[in-house]
Amino acid sequence: MSVKGKGKKADRPDGGQRKKLPASRILCFVFLGLALLWLAFIFSNSLKSAEESAEDSGKVLAFLQGLFPSLTVDGIRKLAHFAEFFVLGALGTASLFCYLLEETVVPEQPQGQPLDQLQEQVQGQPQGEAPEQPQGQSLCEAPEQTRRPKQKQRLKRSDLLQHGAVLLFIDLLAGLTDETLQHFSPGRAAQVADVWLDAAGFIAGAVIVATVWLIIDAAGRKVVK
Repeated sequence: MSVKGKGKKADRPDGGQRKKLPASRILCFVFLGLALLWLAFIFSNSLKSAEESAEDSGKVLAFLQGLFPSLTVDGIRKLAHFAEFFVLGALGTASLFCYLLEETVVPEQPQGQPLDQLQEQVQGQPQGEAPEQPQGQSLCEAPEQTRRPKQKQRLKRSDLLQHGAVLLFIDLLAGLTDETLQHFSPGRAAQVADVWLDAAGFIAGAVIVATVWLIIDAAGRKVVK
């Protein structure tokens, strides 16, 4: 009767060990999850009635009027639209750049011995003898010190534009859904101006996160070089 050892890593059916998810993919899922939760929060505010929304706006106004005496309830609502979609744009862009970061990293590859060097070694050996190899190492294996480190490639402008267009479409869809929910909420109405305000907040958050990310990416490539 055999007893399985505890604390050992689970192996796959093919004999290899399970690969860990890269940090960039984990961050991508984290930011994406936060963006979805924040979107649910935005929609929940749109489902509130006019009385509930006015009560929430009054609380925020009482808190901010000490700093901005001229602030009104209507200004608070406009600021809330901008701030909500600012955070949504920042989280969505962060998730996108984590995804692009994983796609632009060249995985570590072993640097094998050139074919012409192997041919020279075989020609220099007596007939019937194989070239000398370190013990426990095959011809296809490379020493650990010859492995190439991971390299970061420059983010392509076409990828940024393509995925940026997808983000803008998601923003427009979210803004229209937000105003549609307000239209069916008791005592509230949908406004086209709020959709544009939502888009402005989303773009502002996306531009700030993208700028910071590109600066960090450029600094990282300089360090690698």
